Amino acid sequence: MTTPYSKLEQFVCRRIPEQLYRHCVATAQTALDLAKYHGIDPRKARDAGLLHDIARSLDDATLLKEATRLDILVSEVEETVPVLLHAKVGAKIAERELGISDPETIEAIAVHTTGSCGMGLVARVVFVTDYAEPTRDLAGADEVRALLPGRLDEAVLSVLRHKIQYVLESGAPVDPHSVELWNELVQKPLA
Repeated sequence: MTTPYSKLEQFVCRRIPEQLYRHCVATAQTALDLAKYHGIDPRKARDAGLLHDIARSLDDATLLKEATRLDILVSEVEETVPVLLHAKVGAKIAERELGISDPETIEAIAVHTTGSCGMGLVARVVFVTDYAEPTRDLAGADEVRALLPGRLDEAVLSVLRHKIQYVLESGAPVDPHSVELWNELVQKPLA
């Protein structure tokens, strides 16, 4: 089932604060442009970029409750750092409330925070654009933007390095999916 983009925008706009909405729109546009460059379905990238943070404004207790309600298996790391669940909860909301059924779009939403081994191109695009869309001023965002559009895997590795470094410095546990993706990427030639 395909949902008109304007309906998606309205849905997102009603669910999250204005500043986060602007980030989602910027992520969607950047993902769309990057997808076109890489020959990826631009609609999938745009939709995933727009929807990626639809559960981001939920507090920790609500995320844990929603994960239970939506039959999401919660890891020990997610129990400790529930904000990580916003990606998986958001993916389930996209499926159940919007009827999004495309597996690449759902994967991109579900793994946009931690990454995942073997993640597809749409997921890689959203992972990178969430971090480096033009309004972001995160540590390393300029470095990631400099790698785009052509060096997508290097950009993924750069985002991952910055995210892992941030988590390590905060003293929080590193999500195993991030570690597994890091190991996958450093053990193969980058495209």
